[in-house]
Amino acid sequence: MIAEYDNSLCGKNFFRVYILYTVLFVAIFVAGWQAIWLNGKTLLRAADGLNTHVVLLNYMGRYLRGIIRSILALTPEIPTFDFSIGLGEDVITVLSPGSPFDLLNLLTVFVPSKHTEALYNFIVVARLYLPGISFIHFCLYMKAKPYHTVIGALTYVFSGWAIEFVMAHPYFLIPMFYMPLIVEGLDKILTVTGKPYLFIVSVFLSATTGFYFLYMELLFLAIYVLIRVHHLYGRDYIRKLVSLAGQAVGYCAIGLMMAAVLLLPSIIGYLNCSRAGHLNLESLWHFPSAYEYVDFVVKFIAGSSSLDFLGVTAISAIAVVWLVCENSRSDFQGRNNKRHLVLFLVVLLLIRLVPAGGYVMNGFGYVTQRWMFLFVFLNAFILAYKLPGIFNLRGTRLLITIGIATGYGLVVIFNKRYTSLYYMMGFAMLVLTIAVLSFEEKGVDIENKSKPKYYIKEIALVLIIAINAAANAHLSIAENAGGLVKGFHENGTLWNDYLPLPAETMSGTGFYRIDALDARQNHPIMRNYYGVSYYWSMINSNVAQWLGEIENLYARMNYMVRNLDRSTIVNTFLSVRYAVTIGDSKIPYLPWGYTPVNEKDELNMTAYRNQQELPLGFTYSKVLPNTEYQALNPIQKQEAMLQAVVLPNADMDAESDIEDVNFNSRQLVVNVTNKKDIEWENGILNVKKANASLVMEFEGLRDSETYARFVGLDSDDVATCIVGVEGKFKKSMTAHFWRNNYYTGFRDIAVN
Repeated sequence: MIAEYDNSLCGKNFFRVYILYTVLFVAIFVAGWQAIWLNGKTLLRAADGLNTHVVLLNYMGRYLRGIIRSILALTPEIPTFDFSIGLGEDVITVLSPGSPFDLLNLLTVFVPSKHTEALYNFIVVARLYLPGISFIHFCLYMKAKPYHTVIGALTYVFSGWAIEFVMAHPYFLIPMFYMPLIVEGLDKILTVTGKPYLFIVSVFLSATTGFYFLYMELLFLAIYVLIRVHHLYGRDYIRKLVSLAGQAVGYCAIGLMMAAVLLLPSIIGYLNCSRAGHLNLESLWHFPSAYEYVDFVVKFIAGSSSLDFLGVTAISAIAVVWLVCENSRSDFQGRNNKRHLVLFLVVLLLIRLVPAGGYVMNGFGYVTQRWMFLFVFLNAFILAYKLPGIFNLRGTRLLITIGIATGYGLVVIFNKRYTSLYYMMGFAMLVLTIAVLSFEEKGVDIENKSKPKYYIKEIALVLIIAINAAANAHLSIAENAGGLVKGFHENGTLWNDYLPLPAETMSGTGFYRIDALDARQNHPIMRNYYGVSYYWSMINSNVAQWLGEIENLYARMNYMVRNLDRSTIVNTFLSVRYAVTIGDSKIPYLPWGYTPVNEKDELNMTAYRNQQELPLGFTYSKVLPNTEYQALNPIQKQEAMLQAVVLPNADMDAESDIEDVNFNSRQLVVNVTNKKDIEWENGILNVKKANASLVMEFEGLRDSETYARFVGLDSDDVATCIVGVEGKFKKSMTAHFWRNNYYTGFRDIAVN
């Protein structure tokens, strides 16, 4: 990004800078994350961390060890399909969002399952630490001063974006590690100063971790080439752009082809994912609330950890202001101007502040800002590069900086939206940083006596930045600051959430599935059996479509299924042999037609066998055209599935009619009473206020399943409804609508 610098490293300072970074990283991490250990927690977050990330880590250890054992037995086998994943899925495609073949994840091959939790903790710390190493390498290549690269690296890895995702989705930090190396490799091609090997290898390794973030990286690289080539070659821009961009594309293609065996399934999975292709805003050109723009400014240096905002150290904002002021009047074609950095900044600002940017960067899915690691990368580099120039903050720039800080202070003090400790800390750090930078100090650089050296300022800035970074992390985690410490898992208790099932269910012959009714979604893959629950973003879209057709309770979030709503027909169709209850079930009833096979064991589990079990493969004697099948209601579709095979009309070779299928279901007469803040007219519900309720009275039938069917649900964002039988059980039914990121297009739900 800096044309006049050469590409040599910093000699004797090369290793010294890494040692300094490591020491400061450890100090900040211990201070920022102390609430985790003081509360007996682990770095495993109880949401996606417990449900998917640690599960993937454990599975990959078992998977890779199985491959190695097959090779040693001279019967090499690499499984590509596994029935323990969802209802049976392609291994690489479904697991690719979690980067199963990332270098750190591959360590799991050496770690027994019982130590998976310890390995996960190590990987979380490494995910946060390693991006700083690659960032320093990039800055040293650009000949930024070693000390300043450390400050930039700390800002990079302890940004609010990184803090959020290292806790929620640690693998999201993988692109933070590869991005500086990829850009460095690309810059060597554009400046014709080095071989393309770093670029090719970095693209290859990044591509092996999945398509999602690679897509964002490639878009950023395209922007980089357009701006960087203009800065380097000026009036010879077009000719150089065609030549150098062509070389870059060629080398990039080599890296992508090297990773094709892992990359292509990831691309296919993304394109067929049920979560892709949903626009959740009315306009792609502006956000519905003006606060979205105010939030971006305020949370530039403050606020809780977030995927939408930077949350960087206060000095980073000052560096941006200094950069803009410095280049406001310089010659755009001058070799020493830094307007190319300003242009980078403007482009990324537009992408962030215009919803279309988040929509495109998210692969034309819903609008989200998961690409913000690229903005953090640019901001941290600007800081590392501009730091020498802002050590002596004086004159007009000091007045401008004070003016901006004053405006920021007025907002966080007088606007109730921003009066929390997060924003007050950001304001305090901004004031303190300005005070240090405006402090007049004159010293001498021992190595170059003609240049001033600001020893006190450098030490003070390191302390401020360390406190700033640690405070940002602490406020996001500590309970007394409203943080997330309660959301982390108790240390050493991972396998308590994935208890083994009764032995009777695991010793059967032939193909069968087990429905662990109250277990976590990914219990089957964790315990290595075939189940019906799962939690994977890249689940086969055909499964999602089928769940929507039968209006299953879990169709609303069809990538996260706990069970199949205790439906006997659906379970039988999917070859479920056993249902298992764990402890005192929150919903105490079983699917119809199941009988117990054991008393409650020492883990308080009871197994029940399906008396209507079907094998994996079976034949039909009837055929049903798809057009007639689609005209059925969801309950009738369940009945039809066990009687006739559904084929597209064009494939029909046999005469068939809907009358050939027998339907035993019937609609019950319902009496609606005790309405509260809700209207019921001609079968239509109109909810007036939150916590509205009503009672539906009907005469139930024995030996049957009863469904409450909600058709055409509509709301602005999310609607949650509790459905239950008085005195027996309650079910929570949450429906997502078009404004919500989780909306999947299904608005009809039938609750069993």
